[in-house]
Parts: sequence; structure tokens; C-alpha cells
Amino acid sequence: MQLLLHSGSQRWSSQGYCHRGEKVVEHFLMSLQAELAEINEVFRKPVDMVMTVADDMAFADATGCHVCGGDLDNERVRDHCHITGPWGSPQCM
Repeated sequence: MQLLLHSGSQRWSSQGYCHRGEKVVEHFLMSLQAELAEINEVFRKPVDMVMTVADDMAFADATGCHVCGGDLDNERVRDHCHITGPWGSPQCM
């Protein structure tokens, strides 16, 4: 059984894990638990949002929510990657 975690972030990555033989499922589940602990640690300390002047202008000019596709009103939030920091797009509340 093999486990490989793939991420676009260099903040964490997996070299992969392969186990053959007895107790394959137990080894696999232990590996999943270790990966989950590492992922939880990464998200426990999110990276601050990074917005450029162009991002600020795009946020102000946006008319649609990228999540639901609905219209944005004055109550909007900034979505960003909590791993790498860049602003993504506006969302409605």
C-alpha cells in the first residue's frame, strides 16, 4: 500500500511511503494520522494574506462571488491561501 501527499506548496510535501507485508492497513492508517497531524499544524498557523495594489483594485471592482456565483454587495470578504498567503478572490458573506 502506498501513500503520497501532493501539494502545490513547498511548506509541506511527502516523499511517499510504501509498506508491504503484514499489517498493511495498520501502517497505512498510522501514516494517514501522521500526515493529518502535520497538516493540522500547518493550518494552525496560517500565513498572513498578501495583497498588491492591483489586488485591492480587483477586490473593489469585483461584482461576483467566486464561490456561489452570486452578486457581491457591500458585505464581502477577501479569500486567500492560508498556506502561501496570496489573495485569491472576493467572496460574499
